[in-house]
Amino acid sequence: MSSLDMVQESGIAIRNRKGSQEHIHPLDFDTSIGIGIGLPLTNGSGGEYPTITSASVTPLNEADTRLSSDRKRGGVFTINYTTKDQVKSNIKNLVLTSPGERHYHPNFGCGVYELLFDNATKEALQQIEDAVHTQVSYWLPYVKLHEVFVTRAQNDPNRVNIGISYSSYSNIEKELVDIIV
Repeated sequence: MSSLDMVQESGIAIRNRKGSQEHIHPLDFDTSIGIGIGLPLTNGSGGEYPTITSASVTPLNEADTRLSSDRKRGGVFTINYTTKDQVKSNIKNLVLTSPGERHYHPNFGCGVYELLFDNATKEALQQIEDAVHTQVSYWLPYVKLHEVFVTRAQNDPNRVNIGISYSSYSNIEKELVDIIV
C-alpha cells in the first residue's frame, strides 16, 4: 500500500490539544468545497438564491468574497463542507431509508418506518438496533459504532428515540446522532 493510499483511506494523523491522536480526512483541508448534502433536505432560505453583483458595480475583491459566501448559503439544499458533518448525514440517511426505496440498492436502509405502526415492544426495538448495526457495518465501513440505543420516549409512548454513538476515519473522539421516529 502506498503512502497516498494510506492517507486517503484513514486521513492524516495529527495531535489535538488533549494529546490524543485525531485523523483529518484530506477532503477537510479545503473548506470551500462541498462534500455532500446535509439532512434534512431543506435550507432555511427556502431555496431563494441571493443576488450576485457584477464586478462592474462592486470592486473586484468584494465581488469575489461575496460570490464565495453566496455559493455556501444559496440553494435549496444544505451543503456539508466537512466529512464530520457528512458522516452524520450519511448515518441519518441510512437509518431513515426503507429497503427498496433507493434505486439500484434494494437492501439499503434500516426499515424503521415499516415498524412505525407496530407496538413498541422490546423485540421491535431490538430489531431496529440490530438493523442499524448490520446496515452501518455494510454500507458505512468507515464508521465504527460504539453504542446504539433504541428506546421509547418517556413522555410519548408512540415515539421511538434512536441514539448512535460512533467515531469515523480512525478518530478516537466519539460523535452522537439522535434520531426521533
